[in-house]
Amino acid sequence: MLGGHFAAADFAARLEQVVSDPAGYADYGDPSTFFALTYPTAGMKRLLTGIFGRLSAQDVPGAENPVVRFQTSFGGGKTHGLIAAYHVAKGFRPGPEFFDDGFDVNALPSDMRVAALVGEQIDPVNGAEIGGETAYTLWGAIGAQLGSDAWGEVKKSDEERTPPGTGAIKKMLAGKPTVIIIDEIAQYLRVLSSAGSDQVKNLASSLPAFLKSLFEVASEKGSRLVVVVTLATEKDAYGKETDQVQSLLDSTVGEAGSILARQEAVLIPAKDDEIAAILRRRLFDSIDETAAKTAGAEFKALYESLVNAGETLPSGAGQPDTYGAKIAAAYPFHPELVRVLDSRIATIPTFQRARGALRLLAAAIHHIWDVSSDTVILNIADLPLSAEKVLYELTERLQKERFKQVAAVDIAGPNLDHSSDVGRAAFGTTSLFADPLMASSSHGGRQGSQSLV
Repeated sequence: MLGGHFAAADFAARLEQVVSDPAGYADYGDPSTFFALTYPTAGMKRLLTGIFGRLSAQDVPGAENPVVRFQTSFGGGKTHGLIAAYHVAKGFRPGPEFFDDGFDVNALPSDMRVAALVGEQIDPVNGAEIGGETAYTLWGAIGAQLGSDAWGEVKKSDEERTPPGTGAIKKMLAGKPTVIIIDEIAQYLRVLSSAGSDQVKNLASSLPAFLKSLFEVASEKGSRLVVVVTLATEKDAYGKETDQVQSLLDSTVGEAGSILARQEAVLIPAKDDEIAAILRRRLFDSIDETAAKTAGAEFKALYESLVNAGETLPSGAGQPDTYGAKIAAAYPFHPELVRVLDSRIATIPTFQRARGALRLLAAAIHHIWDVSSDTVILNIADLPLSAEKVLYELTERLQKERFKQVAAVDIAGPNLDHSSDVGRAAFGTTSLFADPLMASSSHGGRQGSQSLV
């Protein structure tokens, strides 16, 4: 990345590719590399602890839930968590930091199986080639991934587009500890309900019956099945279908959703205060923690002087002690940059929360390093709009091409020296730099975090 050569795929986790071609998808398909690049968020730890605590009969938080529902916006860490669960189910054993306290990695069963499906992967017309079989339904795709014996139990149900009952599902599972991941189920529902074929449309009405049976099997006493279903928020691309699936999940199991209401767990993959740690882990090979502490101490002193002078500081900086610690934890990013990326730019529908931030910051870091900038902590004013890749991420990538020419001519063109105006123009406010939190931190050479991946 120091050479500036990175592709969108570097930051685009795709579960289906991990399943179908792990060797061709090194950063995500190779479990050792994947976990080395992954920050263990509280949501991921709770997901892994809950799933595998249940399958290994451990008394840990979440192990009581046979159904786990992920509901998050696109780019919010959902797929990363699913890939982590897939790798563990396939036999990889990450370090204890990826589980909640009290979890025993050595207690994991050795005969676990996993089926991981993504909505767009299941083709009800042409079928999907999985494990040497052609599956046309969700239940067929699950059986094909679990192996030839499992496929044999649902093959006829797949051919006839009829959901298997609980008896057939139990035979498919064969009593083995199993994880079933159904990602982007709303997208699958849209494909079914909007099809021109009546046979395919009928599958949309069959989906509740299958999920009902699947959840009932998972919730039975002694069951060794955990089901993970993912939904995006209603604001995302499949909002209507997400609402439908949400209602379906709430009313499918038991006469009025009683089983699901008792048995499911709803998890958020990444919390707002974990975003900086995720960015640090993904973009840097190592961080100089001594430099981080020094930065925190210096900013603490700065904000104390501003507070003592009567300034009102937003975003928590009015409490310099705690904010200085926050700066040290986010270094080499300033927390205000992370906040703006997450709460302001992320409100743009075409900006994907984690993925978009990674691409933008990777481009900014490359440019800052390449021009030997004296920036030592990256704040909003340090985003170099004169860099083509940075400007692309903030304009064309977000379908806001009309701002590109404005930036090039009036803000960051080759004959201009408006560096102090860069952040103000980029974020559309003339008062931005009345706020000292957003100012540039270029003051002393690049030190600390010099080991870019």
